[in-house]
Amino acid sequence: MKTKFSSGGVTAIGALALGVSLFLFSARGQDTKFPGPTKMSAAEYDQLFKKINNWGRWGKDDTLGTINLITEAKRKQAASLVKLGITVSIAHDLSTEEAPDNPYPIQQVVAPNFRTDTYFFRYHGTFVTHEDALCHYTYNDRIYNDRPLNTKECFPSIENLKDGIVTRGILIDIPRLKGLPYLEPDVAVYQSDIEAWEKMAGVKIGSGDAIILRTGRWARRAKAGPWKAIESAWPVRSM
Repeated sequence: MKTKFSSGGVTAIGALALGVSLFLFSARGQDTKFPGPTKMSAAEYDQLFKKINNWGRWGKDDTLGTINLITEAKRKQAASLVKLGITVSIAHDLSTEEAPDNPYPIQQVVAPNFRTDTYFFRYHGTFVTHEDALCHYTYNDRIYNDRPLNTKECFPSIENLKDGIVTRGILIDIPRLKGLPYLEPDVAVYQSDIEAWEKMAGVKIGSGDAIILRTGRWARRAKAGPWKAIESAWPVRSM
């Protein structure tokens, strides 16, 4: 018996109004330009962080972060974009085979009578899509809203998103923008690329929108094979 599993179960309704777990556009950073490759010192990074971070923006007790940008009006706007009743999945199949980019593949244990089965996932990595809680992001051993880092409890936790995320989703296809089938692992995407896509596609990203950024990673994997994606995603460089 061969079973397929899907990752990144994000469904587009009419290919426009999405229930997504991706990146949200924050109005606070709109006036900050990053036109191309940038090298910065630790002090410059600290300065940038203080300029664009959202700590305290929605009060000291907030646990949602930029999800606050998805207002009732934003959800109504997203729903109004639906023209057709079709669904379009942007998921890819999970794999039970070990590979450089999938060192801990999904495991399925099926009972002899086929009436029950058990699945084993390791979400953190570069093969399974998942949503990180705000407590996963630290700065000087502090987490969102300047809370102390607590290694025994993840707070604010992902449970704060139990009602789901519904907003307008915008697909940004960088390989198509550059006339390529896919990007190589060491190619970065900058704000100037996003702005070029906006101009080409005739769309403007707004507050509360969700960005679906395509790099062609799976197209490259199909042609060139798997690679240690996590090493290319977070290279270690000295400042």
